[in-house]
Amino acid sequence: MKRIVVALDSFKGSLSSQEAGLCVKEAFLRDREAEDDTEVCCVAVSDGGEGFCRIVTTALGGTFVECDVHDPLLRPLRASYGRAKMPGALFGESGDEVDGAVVDVASASGLTLLREEERDPWKASSLGTGELIRHALEAGIRHVVVGLGGSATNDCGYGLLEALKGVEHLDEVQFLVATDVESPLCGPMGAARAFARQKGADERLVERLEERDRERGKALERACGRRVSDVPGAGAAGGVGAALLSLPHARIVSGIQFVLEIQQFGLLLEDAALVVTGEGRIDRQTLLGKAPFVIGQLARQAGVPCVALAGSVQLTDKERASSPWDRVECITPQGMSLEAAMKPEQARLNIRESVRRGSWYRLSR
Repeated sequence: MKRIVVALDSFKGSLSSQEAGLCVKEAFLRDREAEDDTEVCCVAVSDGGEGFCRIVTTALGGTFVECDVHDPLLRPLRASYGRAKMPGALFGESGDEVDGAVVDVASASGLTLLREEERDPWKASSLGTGELIRHALEAGIRHVVVGLGGSATNDCGYGLLEALKGVEHLDEVQFLVATDVESPLCGPMGAARAFARQKGADERLVERLEERDRERGKALERACGRRVSDVPGAGAAGGVGAALLSLPHARIVSGIQFVLEIQQFGLLLEDAALVVTGEGRIDRQTLLGKAPFVIGQLARQAGVPCVALAGSVQLTDKERASSPWDRVECITPQGMSLEAAMKPEQARLNIRESVRRGSWYRLSR
C-alpha cells in the first residue's frame, strides 16, 4: 500500500491545520483518481501557535475549559484551554500520568484576534494568556504546557506575569514551553527585530521595542537570578518565552517536535511514499524551525520525498536549495490578490487545484 502523509500547519486566517490537510487528502483520493492501494494519512500539526491547544488536547483525549479573559487590547474575551492526563515523562518525571493543562498564546493574545488596523505591539498585552494559566492553576493543575506562537504582543510576557501575581504554589508548577522559533529575546533574530513588523510595528517602533525588551530582559534576570534572555526560544511570542523561563520550573521544547511526538509521527513515516507539508506563507522565518521545516527535515532523514505547499512563497533561490523540501509549491494563482486567496473557500480550491495539477506527485517513491 502506498502511504502519503499529509502534515500541514494552519493557513493563518484561512484554514486550520485539519481543514488544509483534508483538502489535500480529498484532492488525492478524488481529483487524482488515486490507486486503490493509496492510503492518505492526515496529521494535525502546530508548532506552538494557532491550533496548538486544540491539537494537543485532542491527541491526549482531553477536554476544554472556557473562561473569561482579556484579548491583546484588554477587551473581554471568552477563550479556552485544555485539560488532559499527560505522561509524567513529558515533564522529566517518572511514574504515572499527571493532570495537566494545555494553553496557547494565540487563543487569548493572538494576532488573529485583532483587525489589521488594531495591531500595535507596543500596547498589546499577554495578560489574557496569563489569565488562562491562572484559571488552570487555581483549579489545582501543577503541570502546564504552553504553546508560544502567533502572538500579537511584544511585551516580554509582562502581562502574563501580572496575571500570575499572588497565585499560590506557583513555585511548584512545572511548565513545558513549546516554542515555534529558537530566537533569543533580543538581537537581529529576536522578538522585536525579527517579528514585530508583522504585528504592526514600523522601523522606529521596532527599535523602541528592542530597547524595552532589553531592559525587561535584564529585570527578569535580576528577579530570577539567572540568564534567560539568550536562551533559544526566549524571544518567542514577543518575549513570553523569557517571562516563563524566569519562573522556577520551566523548560523550553520545540513545539512541532512535541506535537509530532505525541501523535507518533515517526511511525507514519515508516514505509511512507511521500510527505506533504506547508503553511500559509513560507519565508525565511519558516527556516528558523517552524513546523514545515522540521517536518521536511524528518522526512529527509527517513529518506521520504517531501513537498511544501504555501499560499505565498518568499524564498531566495539559495534558501530554496538549502531547504529540506524536494519541492516548494505556491498554491495561489498568479495575479490573485491576497484578500481573495485568503478566503476559506478560495484557499480550499487553490489547494485542490495545486494537488490536481502537481507533477510533484511523481516524486513519491
